[in-house]
Amino acid sequence: MLITDFDSLTPLPANGDIGLDFVFAGTFNVYYNANPNGDWSNPNTFTDGQLVARFSRNETLFVQIGPVSHHVLTETLLYSQNFRFNNKTYSFRRLTPDGITLNQFVSNTSLQGTTDFPFGLAFAGNGVSILRKE
Repeated sequence: MLITDFDSLTPLPANGDIGLDFVFAGTFNVYYNANPNGDWSNPNTFTDGQLVARFSRNETLFVQIGPVSHHVLTETLLYSQNFRFNNKTYSFRRLTPDGITLNQFVSNTSLQGTTDFPFGLAFAGNGVSILRKE
């Protein structure tokens, strides 16, 4: 599960029917829990596992077109801790030594949140690891 400080958006003037939001620099954490028990009504339960990675991002733009937003950004790996899954040891330091580029599509319709996370957004995307040349 990943937890991010993605609440750091500032709307910019629209360009016709295209909206832009400025996304502040920030971090996101990835947690691994061998016995997950996350509760969507309490997002803090997703941090019950082991912190296995922390990434940072620079400022970016979040593009809104109609009901969908698009966001592409590169995250730099700051921290990595080994973890075991299916009797194998993994590390983001080995999987993504120089970071990851994310390509995200997000619904512009916010979902009801909780006290600590006042809103949520449904999204789908993919990530590409940045490999180091040797």
